[in-house]
Amino acid sequence: MPAITSDAHSFSIDTKRIWVVSGTVHMHRVPSESWRARLLDAKRAGLNTIETPVLWSACEPRPGGFDFKGQNDVSRFLEICSELGLRAILRIGPCVGDAYDMGGMPPWLIDICEGRLRTNDTEFLARCSTWYSKLASEIKKHQITAPASSAHRPVIAVQIEHEWCCDDPELATSYLGQLNRLAREAGIVVPAINRNNAYAKAEGEIDGWAGDEHLFAITRQLRTVSPSDPRMVIGLLTSRHDAWGEAARSEKTAGEATRNACEVLAAGGQFNLDPFVSGVNSAFMGGRLGAGAHRFSPAEVDAAAPVGVSGEKRASYHALRRICMFASSFERVFAGLDPTDHAAVVSPEALL
Repeated sequence: MPAITSDAHSFSIDTKRIWVVSGTVHMHRVPSESWRARLLDAKRAGLNTIETPVLWSACEPRPGGFDFKGQNDVSRFLEICSELGLRAILRIGPCVGDAYDMGGMPPWLIDICEGRLRTNDTEFLARCSTWYSKLASEIKKHQITAPASSAHRPVIAVQIEHEWCCDDPELATSYLGQLNRLAREAGIVVPAINRNNAYAKAEGEIDGWAGDEHLFAITRQLRTVSPSDPRMVIGLLTSRHDAWGEAARSEKTAGEATRNACEVLAAGGQFNLDPFVSGVNSAFMGGRLGAGAHRFSPAEVDAAAPVGVSGEKRASYHALRRICMFASSFERVFAGLDPTDHAAVVSPEALL
């Protein structure tokens, strides 16, 4: 059975170092018939890993009524990743964010938990435990740590919670710690990454960052925040969420997209381009956006992503393809690089 570990430089699978060059493809927003085509677009762009949220509200629309078929077939999605030679990182919630109604949590939780969501409320954690257990039954065999007899094992990590940026250390320790415990008890054993921008962290988690500004400095500072963990920009933003009634946000220029990715690499960090593919919120999947009480997600989400929902390639795709192909092609070099090591060099002028 393979083992996956991490240190200050990178992840290792059975002592072989790997380098994550990832992009977010929302499985619930891309028609299942198009999963393979969009994942191929990602692979052709040089990505070696895919990140995707698994939506609790879609998989358990009614209390106890779980559905992992069709658009919710996370096992099939992971099989396609494996067939294409792509690794996978899963957002397992309970909140997965990104313009989903209630962050992807089922609306029926409001009454059952009396609004005490994303806390260490006993009833809420009990429901989270059930969700993790059911999800684990679908993905355990796809973890890289699964026995060799499992044909498809692309999952190298999970993200627990999403942008839990509350300045409450006591609640963070109890709530996030409990979620990690529940995930482990359910059988999810690959490394856990957070996306809390250093606000809160459970013991054993890898700190992840999300943003698109000052990434060189921030990536370097992650070494100080978590000196024993790989530096992860788990949300390198390639676009911003549009809102109903507002002018569409402009696509990132090729230069902006490339600069952001290069800054992370130059600081010895791994990245996940979020989003990489745009998608469509069906039915009541979309919801209110975090910034502003009257801003709601449109039907087409992340319309300025590098790849459109129908597969159209934007300028940022071609720009990012160059840097992603470079990063994944030199995976072994980046994985073994220590950016804090400054080797002695001789000035060319001294040789004259």
